Amino acid sequence: MNFKCLQTGMNILPMMQEVGENFDDFYANTYRQDNIACQKETMSINLIKGFRYDEEKHFDDTHTTIETSLFEKYPKCREFLNWFTNTYGGQMGRVAIVYLGSEKKVYPHIDGGEYYKGRDRFHMVLNGYYDFTVENETQRFNAGELWYFNNQKMHHVVNATPIVRICLIFDVKDSSFNDTN
Repeated sequence: MNFKCLQTGMNILPMMQEVGENFDDFYANTYRQDNIACQKETMSINLIKGFRYDEEKHFDDTHTTIETSLFEKYPKCREFLNWFTNTYGGQMGRVAIVYLGSEKKVYPHIDGGEYYKGRDRFHMVLNGYYDFTVENETQRFNAGELWYFNNQKMHHVVNATPIVRICLIFDVKDSSFNDTN
């Protein structure tokens, strides 16, 4: 299974209001666009990130994560994340709010490493719609939808629309999302 839509028609307005009120947070950390080639056209607000263990920007590729200083500024996003773990179980991992401009891309890549073993990747679409491809299968993700996708296979995103894409991307260890319809 490459994709699974878990929810549609979710109320995203409170989360989008937080993002709008704190939009400058996208400029607080440019590591993603400066150092990860496949993500160079994105901007992100890291709410929970991987633990950095040295000054050379190496990451602990285990399951260690820490809340960032921005985490407390997003109570509606935290409320959603709590709803997710109460609904589907599991332990929350990395969490980021990610911006992809109009006519921009996330280039093909596979998320690999020890951290991803036993974790599933989810997108809660807060704004816009975009085409998401895993291997040769493409799905359209729309605002208000919650999706799982298999990030252990080659994947990429194309925002071929005039609307910016903003989504909450998060990893969960040992969730039971697949036990639902």
